[in-house]
Amino acid sequence: MNTLTGQLNNHIYVYVDSTFIFKDNEPRRAVEAVWFGLTSIPGRSWGCTLMLESGAVYRNVPPHAIMFSKEAWIPWTIRDAANWDCYAYEWTTVCYDYLQDLQVKTMGGHVGRYLFSTSHVKDGYTLEPDQNKEMSWIELNNGRLAVRPTHEILFKDASFTSYFNKEWKFPTNLKVQENIYRSE
Repeated sequence: MNTLTGQLNNHIYVYVDSTFIFKDNEPRRAVEAVWFGLTSIPGRSWGCTLMLESGAVYRNVPPHAIMFSKEAWIPWTIRDAANWDCYAYEWTTVCYDYLQDLQVKTMGGHVGRYLFSTSHVKDGYTLEPDQNKEMSWIELNNGRLAVRPTHEILFKDASFTSYFNKEWKFPTNLKVQENIYRSE
């Protein structure tokens, strides 16, 4: 478990839009970086922690500044990258073996591959079943990053799932978890 800052399960080679890390007199370009950590502050977007080629560590880079290709210069806003702000200082990350590298389709129609998941812990939202969100971090085919809750994505397991290749149709008959179950 992490409080405020923590590391990813594995570091990831990325590019970052230079306008997010350099002063205004620098030309805009894709800067190579190693993404190795995250920051969670309630009411703010997740912050990515990067090591730059210079050896400098730069914290709190927003998800919409991250690119997986030098050519990923498409318009990309914070709302495109992540539609929920953090709601706790304490959080954890996991890369589910079963989901690792599976194709993902977002509610907005973007396709990519699963990287890992994050969950906030020890807060009022997490303790309320219908408010608890687990976020999946996705490397999109357009070269950008998306952070989406599980109720806004579909996974493709070629030997099991059937929805993926059709038009986006998340099952509408699933109910929101509202109960807390106890055996005593």
